Amino acid sequence: MDIQCIIIEVLPEQRGNGSRGEWVKHQFLAETIGQYPKKLKFDVWSDERWQKMLPYIIPTAEVKVSFDIESKEWKDNWFTQLNAFSVYAGSNAQPAQQQDNNVQAQPQPAMQPKTVAEAPLPYSAPAEESGDVADDLPF
Repeated sequence: MDIQCIIIEVLPEQRGNGSRGEWVKHQFLAETIGQYPKKLKFDVWSDERWQKMLPYIIPTAEVKVSFDIESKEWKDNWFTQLNAFSVYAGSNAQPAQQQDNNVQAQPQPAMQPKTVAEAPLPYSAPAEESGDVADDLPF
C-alpha cells in the first residue's frame, strides 16, 4: 500500500535479542493529508532499509510511504503494525535511481502542502445579465 503523509516525528530506535538473534526497530510518526487527518506509526525492521529512508524522513516533509499491514496475536490480544519498506519525497515522488555505491543519494526537496488560499473554489454559475435570476431551474 502507498499513502501520502507528512512526517511528524522520528522515534528512538529499539534494540533487543530474540530467538533469532539481535534485532533493531526504527519508527516514525506521520499524519495523513486530507479533511480528517489521521496519525500513523510506521515500523522499519532493517538498518539497511532505514538508512535509505532516512534522508526523506524529515519532520514537516510531505512524503509517499509504501508499507505492509500486519496483525499478530499475543496473549489473546491482537496488534497491528504498519511496516514501511520505502519512503519517497513529495506528492509525485518516484524512487531514486541507484547510483554508485560510494555516492550518497541526495534527498529530493519535499512538496509543501497547499494552503487554503491555493485550494480551488467551489463552482458558482455566472449571474444572468438580463436581471431575472430567481427562476433559473431547467424544469
